[in-house]
Amino acid sequence: MLKRLAAILCLLIILFQSTSRCWILAAFYMNRQYIAENICVNRFDLIPVCRGICFLDEQMTKEAQKEEQLPDLKQKEISLFCTTLADWEPMILTTTSENYPPAHNSGSTATAYLPDVFHPPVGA
Repeated sequence: MLKRLAAILCLLIILFQSTSRCWILAAFYMNRQYIAENICVNRFDLIPVCRGICFLDEQMTKEAQKEEQLPDLKQKEISLFCTTLADWEPMILTTTSENYPPAHNSGSTATAYLPDVFHPPVGA
């Protein structure tokens, strides 16, 4: 149960972080009237045109700067094994079949045990 709760919590954190711009937009449109009346830079103009969009732009640029500050892990990959073809030298094999025993010996002792293995079990 605890593992499932931890997995759901991690999933929600990742989902929230990856959709942060959507949350900024949602919060802006939910509080647009308040932002336009109290926070907007152009709130003292006689004919307000931006209606809080200046605040939204500011929040989006802050979010973009946060994303730029995050480390790009793809650029920090480390090659664990690296070699060049110039390091390889061709190998000449000098072994012959005389150095190795035959692969199958017809008079091997392994066939001597076959009758002992393949017979009905003896009752005790």
